[in-house]
Amino acid sequence: MQRRFSALLHRELRDELHAVTGHQLSVLAYLRGQSVTMRELARELDVGESAATAVVDRLVRQGLVARRDDPSDRRVVRLALSDSGESLVTKLHATACRKTANLLVSLSDDQLAELVATMEMLDAAATANETLTCLESASVNNAQEEPAR
Repeated sequence: MQRRFSALLHRELRDELHAVTGHQLSVLAYLRGQSVTMRELARELDVGESAATAVVDRLVRQGLVARRDDPSDRRVVRLALSDSGESLVTKLHATACRKTANLLVSLSDDQLAELVATMEMLDAAATANETLTCLESASVNNAQEEPAR
């Protein structure tokens, strides 16, 4: 379903997205409304800083992302959307909202309520799974740190 939806968006925004990959789109969406360091971006993408730098370099060359000095620490470079990048992300968001609304209009009120309930259950399960994963990681780390007796 997500693949089909992404294809619909790409078709509608073909001219604007011709040179932008899915991974680059996720970077653009993440940068919307904020500026971040390369380290923060890499952490969010769950990639190394060199991989994040490669993606950002391509976006900078395309004029969609700008590197800016951090006013509080001139050694730090922050990444933010350029005006072109902001425009593209805004168009993409508006198109995605319109496409989603067009899909949802075909559902009855009962079907919409069921969809919302299902999404809420999936969100709760994902949150519980994240918490469980964090607890499991902490448990493993604590076990590794305990001295042998």
